[in-house]
Amino acid sequence: MRSEFVVYGATADWCDVIYHDLIKKQEGLYIDGKMLTTGFLCRILYSLIYVRMKVKSIMLKNVLYSMIDRKIKKQEIDLKYAVFHDWNRLAYDVYYLQHLKKVYRNVKLVFIFTNIYEKSGTNRFSSLNYIKQNYDLILMYDETDAKQNGLVYYPTVYSKIQTKIEKEECDVFYVGNAKDRLPMLLLIYQRLSGEGLKCLFFINGVRPEEQKYKEHIHYNQLISYKEVISYIRNAKCILDIGQQGSNAITLRCCEAIFYEKRLITTASKIANEDFFDPHNIYIVDEENVDGLNMFLNSTETVRYDIEIMERFMTKRLLSFIKGTLN
Repeated sequence: MRSEFVVYGATADWCDVIYHDLIKKQEGLYIDGKMLTTGFLCRILYSLIYVRMKVKSIMLKNVLYSMIDRKIKKQEIDLKYAVFHDWNRLAYDVYYLQHLKKVYRNVKLVFIFTNIYEKSGTNRFSSLNYIKQNYDLILMYDETDAKQNGLVYYPTVYSKIQTKIEKEECDVFYVGNAKDRLPMLLLIYQRLSGEGLKCLFFINGVRPEEQKYKEHIHYNQLISYKEVISYIRNAKCILDIGQQGSNAITLRCCEAIFYEKRLITTASKIANEDFFDPHNIYIVDEENVDGLNMFLNSTETVRYDIEIMERFMTKRLLSFIKGTLN
């Protein structure tokens, strides 16, 4: 049976990895947010039009559209659902959306937010009204944000992958941008490292004068998402400090489930999930940081049922989209 889905990913490389199952199981065509997999000329045109914004010619846009069409045809996709992720610049190109509607008569357009609206690419490049006017279904991974904006809540999707990159072992692993998280990150680092626990933190977007413990914390050092997975495989616990305004189940939570690791998180909402187990998940705030050492010294094995993992798999997302739009 021919697939009916084309997924247009976000620009971050973690998005390529979470759709690994879709690619491997041929559930649809995945086009990454930087056009790295669509050919050299297609990638150059995309960069000139959307990234450098040096080309505004509709004629050249049509050349790019045709190249993507050929990719869809080559993969024998019977396109009925075009799924765009936030930050993919094609998602904000009304001419491309019109092109899809014209060429693929019955196509439904789906938009997925990968961040809260305030921090989204939509808020930077476009508007929520534009998204509501042009898409048949809009999904948000943050339930509170979805309710506030009158959109549909759907949790983060995920795929487990194998990596051959060898990384050092640690007790607690963190990777992410500092944003408004830095004070909490430094507090946790201070407490845990003071207890003799090995913390491996990669914190980006930190000014030099704010870089405490810089002999031990990796500041402003970008690593690929496959490297992140390699670190996670060799970590006992993953640290997830949410940004202000979000209480959602994040990518870090999915990593903890799929790789069966302990999780320290600020997302208090996770306590309402049926997979919540205080032996595996610690909801942290400034008042209970001292309890982390006991949590991390637990000898209980972390296990998650396959049924829990299936909730976050791409197959479940595709079924949800079809069921909602049909």
